Amino acid sequence: MVCYYSYDNMYIMNGVDFLNIQYLFYQIYVLANNFQDISFRTTIMNEHWPVWAMTSFVISLFLSAIIIYYNNKIKEVQLMEGQVFGTIIPKILADELSAGNERWMRVLKHLETESQAEWRSAILEADIILDEMTRKMSYHGETLGERLKSVEKSDFLTINQAWEAHKVRNMIAHDGADYILTKREVKRVIDLYRQVFEEFNFI
Repeated sequence: MVCYYSYDNMYIMNGVDFLNIQYLFYQIYVLANNFQDISFRTTIMNEHWPVWAMTSFVISLFLSAIIIYYNNKIKEVQLMEGQVFGTIIPKILADELSAGNERWMRVLKHLETESQAEWRSAILEADIILDEMTRKMSYHGETLGERLKSVEKSDFLTINQAWEAHKVRNMIAHDGADYILTKREVKRVIDLYRQVFEEFNFI
């Protein structure tokens, strides 16, 4: 036989304690109904106003501190980005720009001939200019290929042109006179270099 003994909101069944769930929900129901009463809400707010005010103040202070902290962090990141991108975008002095234009004019002069050797020289010299440009832009890597791999495409819009032109240069360097060039192909490759140099005002 199972025996129940009632003590307030508890039942004891054969020596085992457990909560009266019905009583608990009833108290919640009573509290919800009472809270609809304006006088009850006013009494609760008046009695516990110091606690409510202090709690609200502490939470507001905490949230304000978080906002200030993250605003400062955002400003630090923006400052760092400015410093980094400031080193990536080349700031070429007037004399360097003039020297770059002279070298570029020599590259173009090779194209005026009908000699494949001159055409190869045009591509090789243009690639040397590209190598120098990426060094001035502070990209990481010992070789031009390594530096091009470290480029962020959003910072280097003509990176695909640079890669395509550099690959032709590598084939010329490896195959030498065995690599057959046409004047049309040479002009196409030199134009790829031109697009890269003009993006960064290097010529």
